[in-house]
Amino acid sequence: MLSNRMVLIAILLPVILAVVQSEIKTKTLTVKSGGQIHLWSEFSGPMGISQFHWSFGAGPEQETLIDVDEGKVCQNPPERFARRLLPDTMTGSVNISFAKVLDSGIYKGWITAKNNTVYTVEYNVTVLDADPMKPSAGPLHDPATHKRSHLKLVIVCLVVAVCIVAI
Repeated sequence: MLSNRMVLIAILLPVILAVVQSEIKTKTLTVKSGGQIHLWSEFSGPMGISQFHWSFGAGPEQETLIDVDEGKVCQNPPERFARRLLPDTMTGSVNISFAKVLDSGIYKGWITAKNNTVYTVEYNVTVLDADPMKPSAGPLHDPATHKRSHLKLVIVCLVVAVCIVAI
């Protein structure tokens, strides 16, 4: 007969191993406003995903972006992310389309494989303003135009000098 200690070890050991095996991968990601934010789980393996969770922000202001269990979305995203999230239930990754400057911040993902291995990913995302309107190039530079302008200036100066001398 198994002792209480053995039962406890049998229950806790897989959980402890899953936590120890989990890898924290912090990435820095910079995208332009209007582009896509690709939050890759970096999960690979034949066992598949059982659940994943992505959040935005840090500390008490952290909010759940998406929570998926066995392919079913358990929590809808906050309104400002609605209709812009595309989760990948095979890898636990998430794409955010039409990135906005306000989307800059910390994103955390917790991906649980079917063998209970937990993968933790963290992204520090910066969304830059789109390029400001580029000024038009204007007319092409024609050096001959400057030569003619200088020639006209020289002629005017000569005429003024002759008039002054004649007086």
